[in-house]
Amino acid sequence: GRLLKFRPGSTLADLTESWLADYERAERPRLSPHSWNSQRRTLRALGNRAMAWRWMAANPFLALTRAKAKKKRPKRLLQEQIPLIIAAIPNEFWRLVTLFLYATGVRRQELCNLERSHVRRTQGFIEIETNKENEPKVIAITPEIDWIVTQAEKIAPSRYVFSRDGNPLHPEAVANYYRWISRKVKFAVSTHRFRHSHGTHRMEAGDNLKAVSSTLGHADIRTTADF
Repeated sequence: GRLLKFRPGSTLADLTESWLADYERAERPRLSPHSWNSQRRTLRALGNRAMAWRWMAANPFLALTRAKAKKKRPKRLLQEQIPLIIAAIPNEFWRLVTLFLYATGVRRQELCNLERSHVRRTQGFIEIETNKENEPKVIAITPEIDWIVTQAEKIAPSRYVFSRDGNPLHPEAVANYYRWISRKVKFAVSTHRFRHSHGTHRMEAGDNLKAVSSTLGHADIRTTADF
């Protein structure tokens, strides 16, 4: 449809490399990279189908180039927003959860799966059994983290560091809680924003990029550098 709107009356024989170059110059600037790439995939698939039906000897749409999407910077919180979030939380348990998320940068699922046995106080670290890359990672136990974990264990004794009625937190329940907090404080709050904020604020304070990358469990240090 878009091809015919571009030059009404065109036939398959008109779809030369020059014709498609003109089409791309006219169409691509008005679309987002995602929309253009989606259209490009569709046209390339149609070209392959036309070749299978022997309507065309070659697929002219292979000449269309892929748009490179601009990489979005991770969404994070300002340091001055952290106390506002803590003040908006009405109970001690969720304040501890929030402090832990910000102090460690763990992912939501890692938070929910964290067991007491993973807290190796003698060795001085918390072992996260599996992360996004399915590899173990460790987080150094600072005095702040040790205090948070100790208080959480007192409030809700269980095999899990953070639990409700002896059961681990459900990831969706955690997400819903921070959606509620977002409405209270009038800005977006989420576990992933705490994660990005942890990395960003550490680097702003002069912490080593490699150390931050290791704590966050990034397979590629460039992911951390984008923070």
